[in-house]
Amino acid sequence: MKITNAPFAMDADELALLAMHRLRGSGKLNDKNVDCFIQGYKTCLEALHMPLKLIPILQYHYEKYSKVRDEIRDYIGNADLRRGFTPEEVNRIEEAEDIAGAILPLIQALSKYKVQNQ
Repeated sequence: MKITNAPFAMDADELALLAMHRLRGSGKLNDKNVDCFIQGYKTCLEALHMPLKLIPILQYHYEKYSKVRDEIRDYIGNADLRRGFTPEEVNRIEEAEDIAGAILPLIQALSKYKVQNQ
């Protein structure tokens, strides 16, 4: 059987073969692992077809990125509050705030769509 590795065209048997190929030689190959791989793959594909399933994932990432500045401040507070942010920390904060700022409108749009469809 030849595997196409085209996510939207694969059936459960092709996914099982793909999982077995990925886990071969790892010492972790068993039926439970392969079934878990198939379920995770199907869940990811469902999220691509049903964007409302992405809301909890997006909310999780929004919260994580929103806390970066506070986490760095807490770390500095324990070391020496007077030193300020290093250039690396400034870059991390800016990146996190940009990502959080981009995620929030998507969460709001999907949530609005979810409310309209209920």
